[in-house]
Amino acid sequence: MTISNLHNGSQTSLKPTFQVNILFFAKSRELSGVNSAQITVLSQCTFTNLLENILQQYPSLAVISENIILALNEDYLSKDSDWRVIKMENHVEIRENKLDLEKITSTVTSPSCGAVSVFIGTTRDNFDGKRVKTLEYEAYIPMAKKKMSEVCQQIRDKWEVECIAMEHRIGLVPVTEASIIIAISSPHRKESLEAVQYAIDTVKAIVPVWKKEIYEDESSQWKENKECYWKSS
Repeated sequence: MTISNLHNGSQTSLKPTFQVNILFFAKSRELSGVNSAQITVLSQCTFTNLLENILQQYPSLAVISENIILALNEDYLSKDSDWRVIKMENHVEIRENKLDLEKITSTVTSPSCGAVSVFIGTTRDNFDGKRVKTLEYEAYIPMAKKKMSEVCQQIRDKWEVECIAMEHRIGLVPVTEASIIIAISSPHRKESLEAVQYAIDTVKAIVPVWKKEIYEDESSQWKENKECYWKSS
């Protein structure tokens, strides 16, 4: 049988739960009498705990319990591995108000991860000898959020990470304030560090957000990121 499509269930500070979809095949399908089912599990549910949960709901499977094979997202689960049901969430947002670093970081923090890597892009007070007063950002919001979600998926295809949060600010962003915050959690630091670097480079390249520099002499100029894919074309 295979497990897929994890969703947040009810959650408290101590025992977050998730809804998992179970697909039954062959003998397990015949004995259970169903093709699929949804069960609630704790986020720290091991292979053994999950199997016990399934057997409680479908006791007819007890006769083959020693031969049941579980797979999660098309990969076999080992009975000896330190496996956990974990949340894998993407949070993307475009907002006009000031970005909240603590809130964004808490979104990705997880007991199963030993690293949270964060990138904060801020407005600096100078460019090419000119004094910058503020930046102004404009975005095609539906497409920007879609492209940010695509970056999240690209990251998941390349690295083992758990939660990803990206927020981009639009409107006026004064000097020292953040225009973008990206936070990624992973079991080990290497993955989240590499993923954050990839994330900011790719966001700058493909997400439709435009930036205007406004200088102290009241002049201004629209700028494009050097990473923008359309520059070379």
